[in-house]
Amino acid sequence: MAMYEAPRNTIQATFFDGIASRRKFNVADEIAQLTPAATPLLTLLYHTRKQSITDPDFSWNEHRPKWIEQQCGRIYATGNAIPDQDAGAGDGLTTTNRLKVTNWKAAKANGTGEIPEQVVPGVVIQVKTASQGVCNYYNFVVTSVEKDTGFSYINVKYLQNVASPIALSSSAATPTVYNIIGSAHPEGGDIAHAFQDDVQVRWGSAQIFKTLVNMTRTMRNMALVGGSEAQRVVIDKAIEHAVGIEKGLLFGNRVANTTSNNPFAAPGNVITDADGFPIRATAGLQQICAWSDNEAVGGLGGAREYVVNSSSYEYTDFINQMESLFRFGSKSRLAFCSAAWISFFNILAATSDWIRVDQSTNSFGISIFTFRTAHGTINLVEHPLLNGSYNDTMFVVDMNNVTLMEYEPTNYQPDVNIKRVDGQQDLLLSDVGLKAELPETIGVFYLY
Repeated sequence: MAMYEAPRNTIQATFFDGIASRRKFNVADEIAQLTPAATPLLTLLYHTRKQSITDPDFSWNEHRPKWIEQQCGRIYATGNAIPDQDAGAGDGLTTTNRLKVTNWKAAKANGTGEIPEQVVPGVVIQVKTASQGVCNYYNFVVTSVEKDTGFSYINVKYLQNVASPIALSSSAATPTVYNIIGSAHPEGGDIAHAFQDDVQVRWGSAQIFKTLVNMTRTMRNMALVGGSEAQRVVIDKAIEHAVGIEKGLLFGNRVANTTSNNPFAAPGNVITDADGFPIRATAGLQQICAWSDNEAVGGLGGAREYVVNSSSYEYTDFINQMESLFRFGSKSRLAFCSAAWISFFNILAATSDWIRVDQSTNSFGISIFTFRTAHGTINLVEHPLLNGSYNDTMFVVDMNNVTLMEYEPTNYQPDVNIKRVDGQQDLLLSDVGLKAELPETIGVFYLY
C-alpha cells in the first residue's frame, strides 16, 4: 500500500495516483481549477468558452453588417473644397464635379485609397462640415465611380444648391467624412447596382505548452507532515503550467509570415527549430489589441489600444474612451486589471458620490468588482500577472467573442524518461490557443 494516498475525487488524487502509472491522464479540468485567482482568463474560458479543434491552425469566418460600414470615410476635393454648384449640376467626368475619397483608414500599405464596396451609382452620400459653431450638410447622388492608382473618385450630381465652395478638412486627425444615407434612382432607370457582401476569413494557432516534473524516486516515496512531497511538487508544477498558458493567452504573439505581424493571417511555417519542425504560437490579447486592421472601416476589424497619462488621466477621459470601446459588441465587458487600475477605480468611487464599485465573487472563485459607466458595465478582475512592467496594463474583453481552442487539452504523462535509474520525469503538455472574434470589441489600456 502506498505510504500516502490522497483523498479520492480531488485534484491531488488525480495527479498523485498517476505517478505510479505510465498512462496519460487528461487533467484539463484540474488545471483550470488549481488557482483561478492567478489564471482568471484560462479559468473563465475553460468553463464558459472552449472548443475542440482537429487542426492546430484553425480558421473562422467573420461578418460585419454593411449598414454599419455606411459610415464610410474621408472625403477630399480639388483645391481642398467642393465647388459651388446649382442643384442638379454635376454628372460627367470633370475635375470640377468629382469628389476625391478614400476609406476610413487613410491609406493602404502602398499609399493608395479605396472606396468602400457599397458606394455604387444611385446611392446618396451626405457630407457634413462644421465651422464657427454652425453645422452644415450637403447631399449628393453618386452617378459613377472611378478607381485610381492614387485616390479613388466619386462622380456626383448635387441634390441641393451650394452657394459657396464647401471647405474640407485637411487634417487626418479630424477629417471631413461622408455617410451613405440611402439611394435616389431616376424614374424608369436601370436596375440598382449591387455590391458584394462577403465574410472575412481569420486564422489562429494553438501553442504547445510543456512543463517537466523532475523528482528522484526517494522524493517520490517521501512522506512529510501534512502529505507527500511528490504530490506537492506535482501540484506546484501544474500551477506553473497553468500560469504559462495564462501568459500565452495574454501576451502571446502569433507570426504567420515574415512581412507582417497580423495575428489573423493564414498560417505559414516561418519559425522552425533546428530540425525544421514548426514552432507555433498563439496570438494573445496584447498582440490582438496592438494590431490595426488596414481593411477596417470606421474602426471595424481593428482592436482598441489606449495609452493614457497617469498624471492627467481623469474619469471624463475614461468615459470618452468607453464610448469608442462599447460602440460594438455587448454592453458588459470583463476587465483584467493590474493593481494600479484597481486603485484607480476605487479612488474614483471614494471621491465621487455618483460612482460605485460593487464587489462580488463568481462561481469559479474569482473576485469581481462591478463598475458601471454610461456606455456599459465593466466587471473588474485584479490579475496578479499584471505586475512589474505590466502594472500599467488593463485588458477589457467582450467574453462573448473570445474562445479557448483545444487541439490537445492538458495531459499529465508520468515517467516519460525511462533512462534514469534513480529518478523520474513526468510531463504536463497542452496544445491550446486563443480565438478572438470581432477584435474591435477588445481593448487594452496602458497607464504611464
